[in-house]
Amino acid sequence: MNGGEEFSNDGSKLGEKKRRLNMEQLKTLEKNFERGSKLEARSKTKQLERDYDELKRQVESLKHENDTLQTQNQKLEAQVKALKSREPIEPINLNKETEGSCSNKSENISGDIRPA
Repeated sequence: MNGGEEFSNDGSKLGEKKRRLNMEQLKTLEKNFERGSKLEARSKTKQLERDYDELKRQVESLKHENDTLQTQNQKLEAQVKALKSREPIEPINLNKETEGSCSNKSENISGDIRPA
């Protein structure tokens, strides 16, 4: 079945030399391990997943808000267009309307103030 080859417990062929790292390779591997390639890699992945999910929720919320604002903008543009297309209405003279209310106020004030 296996062609007469025998294997050791670690899966290497019997009689084959184990490969060993030289000192430079060993130091490089240790440095990489110290930098963060430790067992905490799974917790980093979990944190990335949580961050991704939060950002995804924020994007969806912003998309919804954007859609709402776009709809409101379209309604306002339609209102502006409708107002512009109407016949001009007689202009309102605010000075005439406010003159009467101002004089009424001054009458009320002057009526309340009595000389001593």
